[in-house]
Amino acid sequence: MRILVTNDDGVHSPGLWSLVEALNDIGDVSVVAPDRDLSGVGTAMTLLAVVRVQDVASPVDGVEVRSVQGTPSDCVILATGSLFSDPFDLLVSGINPGANMGLDVLGSGTFGGALQGYYHNIPSIAISAVYSAKTAVRYEAAAQTARALARGLSNSPSKGPLLLNVNLPDVEPDRIER
Repeated sequence: MRILVTNDDGVHSPGLWSLVEALNDIGDVSVVAPDRDLSGVGTAMTLLAVVRVQDVASPVDGVEVRSVQGTPSDCVILATGSLFSDPFDLLVSGINPGANMGLDVLGSGTFGGALQGYYHNIPSIAISAVYSAKTAVRYEAAAQTARALARGLSNSPSKGPLLLNVNLPDVEPDRIER
């Protein structure tokens, strides 16, 4: 299974790397993410400027990483159109620190990246971890849930377009039933 991972928080965000570590043994993971935090850009695409791409050293063995001077949508468009020759079987966008629910999804770059995957007929998941001001973001439950969903999709591939927006509560991973 070939998995594309993106986000809107930037290529160096801890949520992205928690996600990559959780997915790495399920398939061949590639990361194409913005070079900086672009939270709130929704489905924006760069149309009238040059979009630069740079290789980045990966903290996870075997994962190819590229940073893009552009939006999450730009990242998915480039990854699926010119950066890789083989198609992706799954796209996962996140892990976003904070919920993306209701009308918030319209401005969410995390959701925007997943939506772009959906537009390219790739089963896509946007995943977010809710947190409170009293605690740091706990990415573990979201990472394990993304892993379980990816594993399920690898065992029983989607028969049509699929777009999931998943929000995990601020709890320890053992409190999530699968």
